[in-house]
Amino acid sequence: MKRIFLIINFIMVSILLSACQESPLNLTRKTIAISTMNTFIEGYVYVENHKWPEVFEHIKDIYQTYHVLTDNYIPQEDGVKGIYYINQLVDQSQEAKTVEIEYELYELLEQGLYIRELTGGYFDMAQGKLIDVWKNFIDEYDVAEEVSSEAVSLVTNLANETPIIEDALSLSQVDGKYYVTLKYGAKIDLGAIAKGFATQKVANYLNELGYKEFLINGGSSSIVFGEGNRRNEEGVFNFGLKDPLDVVENLDIFGHEAKLYAIYSGINSNVTTSGSYEQFIKHQGTWFHHIISPITKKPENHYLSITVTANDAGLMDGLSTALFSMPIEMIKEVLKDTDIEAIIYTFEGEIIRVNPTERIRIL
Repeated sequence: MKRIFLIINFIMVSILLSACQESPLNLTRKTIAISTMNTFIEGYVYVENHKWPEVFEHIKDIYQTYHVLTDNYIPQEDGVKGIYYINQLVDQSQEAKTVEIEYELYELLEQGLYIRELTGGYFDMAQGKLIDVWKNFIDEYDVAEEVSSEAVSLVTNLANETPIIEDALSLSQVDGKYYVTLKYGAKIDLGAIAKGFATQKVANYLNELGYKEFLINGGSSSIVFGEGNRRNEEGVFNFGLKDPLDVVENLDIFGHEAKLYAIYSGINSNVTTSGSYEQFIKHQGTWFHHIISPITKKPENHYLSITVTANDAGLMDGLSTALFSMPIEMIKEVLKDTDIEAIIYTFEGEIIRVNPTERIRIL
């Protein structure tokens, strides 16, 4: 599972401290705080007081739906054919299986297949077994711990022996019903896309209701925000990007507040970050982390962090994962002719920008 850590600090530290704030349009600032999808979702939205209970329940329902459908480790209730069910069915039968699924899951998997095609296979949600190999290894150690050559050799051999199943996952529709086919030997893992996808669904829901003033921190990887910020004279949202090297250099200082290296300013968009610098182990200068390349079968060390911004949190969540494992020239090729902006921080402290705009300012 992808472990990514938000490197976006709120410049407006009071953003979540007020549960309610009356507005001239009879809308009230309401706090969003939900524990779901193995993370904590927080934010706010301006909404009428009498409509808030219904709106909040629907927001929770959206996250709960995707939590149930995408959880890879906990069995779902009888009749729920989510990722856990599909993986177990294929593994136990030792053959490919086609399963009827809910549209919500079909749509999410469809987005994942699109990202796979866009990135030339650098995003592959059917490589759960490879991800498990590295996750189980890394989770045995403390952050930044030095590991032995024997341990690295063992996990590398296990990863290399894990087969890459070609075209492991496919989708189909028949008579208005939705199906996924998973080949034996593959395992679905949606950790790199599910929370961002669900958060974008919440943003879409609020927009459909006409609520344009909101901010949602989708669980330590992605922030989605609306058309205006009343606590800024210019009406924009400002977010600081942490300096990864400063974080690494001060890992032993509890509560250290990292320096910022850039500021993002904008509205009606999404900012998503993938990085390795807050959870890694190392061996002779090489880092091992949770973002695994399906191409090389191991964590790559091209960059400390990569932040992407556009208007689709689900797309950005999966895309940032894939880009993190790519050489820079490949990133530029993938993002060519798109409106996706990327800012990359290397191990040497170099800042690389792709499709730069005035929305991000280097400090």
